[in-house]
Amino acid sequence: RNLFQLCAGIQGLPPRLNEARLQRLLDVTQSSVADPRQRLADMGITLPGSLPEETVAVIVDRLLEAFRSGEEEMFTGERIVDPSGGVTLQLGAVILADRQGKRPHAFLYDLASIRQWQSQGGAEPSTRQAITSRNIIPLTLTT
Repeated sequence: RNLFQLCAGIQGLPPRLNEARLQRLLDVTQSSVADPRQRLADMGITLPGSLPEETVAVIVDRLLEAFRSGEEEMFTGERIVDPSGGVTLQLGAVILADRQGKRPHAFLYDLASIRQWQSQGGAEPSTRQAITSRNIIPLTLTT
């Protein structure tokens, strides 16, 4: 808001902003990937088509983080992304809102394992927040 006031000048009125829309735009542009759905395809993954772009970008960024660190999936102990950049497991992404109401975070799990965990009343394993089946997004392997 202060930036827009500076642009309007001391004498100018501050512009009316749709702050929620502006925040969504800023959140999407935080992704390090220009075309998140294409990056998923490059990694051998597709997502349900109705997901918001912000959610897609969060999942891509989380997969890239797992790739860089050589992360292993907690239920199976297998690498999430192989050294060549391809996803190795049928994954489920659990999407939870940030506690400060900012960009959501994606947690990656073996899909069958996280579905079973959730159906038995398990909270999200990393945060212990309550989750429902709607919080679990399947990442479909294309290869």
